Amino acid sequence: MVNRQQKIIITLGLFIIAIGIVTYFFLLDGDLKSTMNTLNVPSKEKKTTEVTVQDSLVQALTFVIFKKDQQLELWTEGDSGWSRTGTYNITLVNASVGVRLYSDESILPEGIYATFLDTLGHLQLKFPNEMDSIKAVADLRAIPRANIVFSDQTCINCITVTEDVLSVIQKHIPPPPTYSIQVIIAPYDFRKPAEQLTECTHCPHWIMELYAHLALALEQFK
Repeated sequence: MVNRQQKIIITLGLFIIAIGIVTYFFLLDGDLKSTMNTLNVPSKEKKTTEVTVQDSLVQALTFVIFKKDQQLELWTEGDSGWSRTGTYNITLVNASVGVRLYSDESILPEGIYATFLDTLGHLQLKFPNEMDSIKAVADLRAIPRANIVFSDQTCINCITVTEDVLSVIQKHIPPPPTYSIQVIIAPYDFRKPAEQLTECTHCPHWIMELYAHLALALEQFK
């Protein structure tokens, strides 16, 4: 008969043997991996594949409009920053230098505007922006409002482009948009040395503040 003390000794012995076997295979596995790495032999471990996001994946979109030249630049932002996708001609009913102060004016506003898709699927400016509203209140004017859209039609509140250009624009805008889309509207290209900030005699007293803001915003689009 095996007494209690002998059972304890046998159990401890089996436990020690088990630990020895586990340690042996653990060390053996480590030596095997080390040898395989040294010999450049691929192990059977699960491989991890890195997925690189392509630059073609648009993260943001900016339309830059110069009223004097009646041109539109399309800029897309990818992993490596902003890149110009194309430059297109546009038609404006009133491309005069200056901001829109009143709702019934035909002049295209100047500033930086967020956008949204209207019920007809047109890309529309969120006009007025914050600066338009603040300046109107400060000037004791009514806040101007208008539905300004990108279209292939000609109208007072249209940024008119050809059907081909409109299709290019729409191609870059998923329904609904999943990234930031902004429009920068400047009287002329402040990036060109010959077209620096100039005084606008018929503009409000704060116009140079706006133009300095636009010139700074255009620095990243070169």
